[in-house]
Amino acid sequence: MITKTTGHNETIPINGDLTFSTVINLWKQNLPLLAQFSDIVIDLKNVTYCDSSSLALLIEWQLFAKKQNKSITFINAPQQLLKIAQVAHLYKILNFV
Repeated sequence: MITKTTGHNETIPINGDLTFSTVINLWKQNLPLLAQFSDIVIDLKNVTYCDSSSLALLIEWQLFAKKQNKSITFINAPQQLLKIAQVAHLYKILNFV
């Protein structure tokens, strides 16, 4: 799982699985990146598998952004993640595009 900014863009691509065993490391790895941008875009197109813990991660990122007066958007979310968000009634809370 590799996360990085793409050039000077404020897009952070997320790759691989978003599961109970990966979300804590993703949170820690991406916190410095989230802190340096005012407008954050999280690109989820390369997420290969996710479970309900992925929603916890997205909510934490969104809360972090809000506390820092930053905007955050989640793009290219896989259908599996969108379905989990809908079942959990979190779809409208998270900024999916």
